[in-house]
Amino acid sequence: MRGTREAAGPRLVAPMGVVTRLSTDVLATGDRQVAAALRLIREQACAGLTAGDLVTRVPVSHSVLQRRFRKELGRSLQEEIINVRVKRARQLLAETELPLAEVAERCGFKHQEYLGPIFKARTGQTPAQYRRNAFSR
Repeated sequence: MRGTREAAGPRLVAPMGVVTRLSTDVLATGDRQVAAALRLIREQACAGLTAGDLVTRVPVSHSVLQRRFRKELGRSLQEEIINVRVKRARQLLAETELPLAEVAERCGFKHQEYLGPIFKARTGQTPAQYRRNAFSR
């Protein structure tokens, strides 16, 4: 536009990141109760959802739902709830400068002290280490 020629070849621009939406985070299962529980977990885990809450919303007993869930996914209801919360914590730590207490609260952990050991067990890093590494990239 200023009278100079454009460099030959394509110009590559690195993406800033990938945003996963619930609609792209799909699990195909023929079990309607497991699918309903999984949908509720993904939508409400960070709002304080518990495995006990699922039983009141999915029309099967706790033991039946737990058994079906483990058969379909290979993990318990509580493990899936924690996985969703840790995934959200990773996102907030990498993309924001929120205090750790706020991150814990937004992810459904009652206390920041509870987030730390769970996060480290799942990722191998403390939340602070994870944030430092994410911002240094």
